Amino acid sequence: MASLPRYRAKGERGSWFAHVGGERLPCVHQHWLSKLHYHDPHYANEKQWTDLVDAIKLTGKVVLTTGRIHADGYGFDRTGYVAVFGVANVTVSDAGLEFDLVERLAELE
Repeated sequence: MASLPRYRAKGERGSWFAHVGGERLPCVHQHWLSKLHYHDPHYANEKQWTDLVDAIKLTGKVVLTTGRIHADGYGFDRTGYVAVFGVANVTVSDAGLEFDLVERLAELE
């Protein structure tokens, strides 16, 4: 079994994206992951959110991150990068942003 590629992710403070292996990929927080299903209930029809969802749908990939959640439960201070995952079944509804992680594509540092 071949090992996965390994990259260093580079994010920018305040951005919901990171540069990984020459690509700009959307970041999502491990906090909202249950097994392989991601559900962030705080989706709002605002530019930062729509840009994130459009990028997830376009690339079919996300960067899974770790972070410290803010006291208000809405924001995070990113503490690390886990891996790049392929995703499927991306939906946005009154329940929030949801999708499934379907394949681990790369390890991150």
